[in-house]
Amino acid sequence: MHLLRRPDYISETGEFLEDLKRKDASLEERQIAGHDIYWEPEMAARAMQQGFTKAKVPMQGYVYATHPKTAL
Repeated sequence: MHLLRRPDYISETGEFLEDLKRKDASLEERQIAGHDIYWEPEMAARAMQQGFTKAKVPMQGYVYATHPKTAL
């Protein structure tokens, strides 16, 4: 380190974020996961497709009948 070099400046916000990361070790992993959801379209599309597949309901034989016994 140079003799006349000043120490690196860290703002209050930077100190707050560093303190938050020190307190919660999983914070950075969750930030990366959140970034991937919103900014990586392939990953978001894959996650949505998995949800659609899980939520799929089999279609009835006659679509307009709500109850097969009351259909004419």
